Amino acid sequence: CQAEQIGYRKLGRVLVSRPPDVIGIHAMTLTLPDVIRTASMVKTILPATPVVLGGPHTIFYQAETLSHSSIDILVRGEGENTFTHLLEHLQNNVDLSSVRGISFKLQGKIVTTPDQELCSDLNSLPFPARKLTPVARYRSVIARHSPITTMVTSRGCPYRCTFCSRPHLGKQFRTRSAANVVDEMEVCRKLGIPEILIYDDTFTVQPDRVVDICREIRRRKLDVTFDIRARVDTISASMLHDLKQAGCDRIHYGVEAGNDRMMEAIGKSITVAQVKKAFEMTRETGISTLAYFMVGLPGQKQADLDDTWELIKRINPDYLHLTMLSPFPGSAVFAQGIKQGIFTDFWRDFVLKPEPGYQTPYWKEHLSREDLLQFMAAVYRKFYMTPRRVIREMGNIRRLPSKIKAGLSMLMNPN
Repeated sequence: CQAEQIGYRKLGRVLVSRPPDVIGIHAMTLTLPDVIRTASMVKTILPATPVVLGGPHTIFYQAETLSHSSIDILVRGEGENTFTHLLEHLQNNVDLSSVRGISFKLQGKIVTTPDQELCSDLNSLPFPARKLTPVARYRSVIARHSPITTMVTSRGCPYRCTFCSRPHLGKQFRTRSAANVVDEMEVCRKLGIPEILIYDDTFTVQPDRVVDICREIRRRKLDVTFDIRARVDTISASMLHDLKQAGCDRIHYGVEAGNDRMMEAIGKSITVAQVKKAFEMTRETGISTLAYFMVGLPGQKQADLDDTWELIKRINPDYLHLTMLSPFPGSAVFAQGIKQGIFTDFWRDFVLKPEPGYQTPYWKEHLSREDLLQFMAAVYRKFYMTPRRVIREMGNIRRLPSKIKAGLSMLMNPN
């Protein structure tokens, strides 16, 4: 809908002209207002069509989510096998209670079936059917080429960051083989997609696998550009060299905080020294960087924010993404906030009555929301509005209008 600019009115016309057998909607907790509005439109036009929610929200507040009359079934956790089995049961009008990993309404009661096992063989999953999507419409303001696509080469994250909102993927790190990964890259190139954002939580958990993928790309002489997401304590100079040779153009590093005390508070398990070294090595290799930082962390004070700005200046990433901590359901920081009385279980009330424009409570301890928003806006201005950075971006006229629009959006609404 975003790529093709399909609003609610046009979506209604699509449902009438191409009535589907089942509607599946990806749901994150904060997107529930749009999810419920979309589901309600489906039920108004196609009242007998089952509406199924998937995505990270579905393992939380199941009763509250299913209390909405427009929602019929939740697919919990990884959806490939569960949704396939669900469709088979719906098509054959078979009792749904034998489908693992779903929750649904039956005669006014909620039925929750046993969890589906996580997929242990990711190579067995088919590639996304990108040819069924308007691939040419997908772009990024920081990408070197267009169009782009996203790709996942592993699942699960073995680290223990307290703000993690993806427990449905598990802590066991599961991977696809190098050959399987590069096979999908080749499919993307044949579709005319030159750039790929590899959307793994942490692409570099297993250094040997990274090297194998890079060597396979080079062995096939595949002309592809890609971004990865990495931790600063998982890279080395030799790995960076291999990544650069294979076509890696940018690494997204989750830094999050400006000093070791805050890193420890959120379970990040890295140090400022490691951050500085990683950015230095990446820059020397010729790979650009995007740094993620957060504010509103447990116990954070003004001095900690000052350290954040100092570290941003010191590592000087090519791009900066600064956001306010959202204590998502299922995260350790959410449980910690409730235990300490920082906030109550506000998500339950939100799920029962999701309102557009909802602002999640922040970690209200030493800094106000206004303090945090002002800091974020000031950092974005100081970081992106330097003469050198403005001149650099003006050199790429093709991407400049969209970058200006994105930058203004961040300055006007940094949260």
